[in-house]
Amino acid sequence: MRSYAAIAFSFLVAFILTILPMPDWLGWLRPTWVLMLLIYWIAELPYRINMGVAWVVGFVVDLLNGSVLGEHALAYVIIAYGVIKISHQFRMYPMLQQSLSVFVFILIYQGILYFIQGFVNALPQNGLYWFSPVTSMVFWPWVVVILHDYRYRLRI
Repeated sequence: MRSYAAIAFSFLVAFILTILPMPDWLGWLRPTWVLMLLIYWIAELPYRINMGVAWVVGFVVDLLNGSVLGEHALAYVIIAYGVIKISHQFRMYPMLQQSLSVFVFILIYQGILYFIQGFVNALPQNGLYWFSPVTSMVFWPWVVVILHDYRYRLRI
């Protein structure tokens, strides 16, 4: 039970980082903190953190962002499925390959959101929309180091 509380706390921190106010020009460069955390926990604990958790987390992100309900939930479930399928290999990848995999997962996530937003006529008007996977890829090694230390200290 303690491990679930620790994981929930880490998601709370990611939610806060997601809604933290930023200048408009810098907002497009924000890494996808919640999705990176979800990828990490699914890769490390695929039997505890699964597609159901991804759906709930995505629904919370929908509520926090005020976006179409189910938009992030659908994208997170699709990404979670992909991560679950390769979780055993993903953990063995060197850090550079993990970062590139995270880039691809987040690019797919951005594409799903772009498709849904296009369907409801709410497409982003800025080309920097596609830059978030790059910043997420750059921050991935630090996320892994911090979360590995967090897991070690709390014995998750």
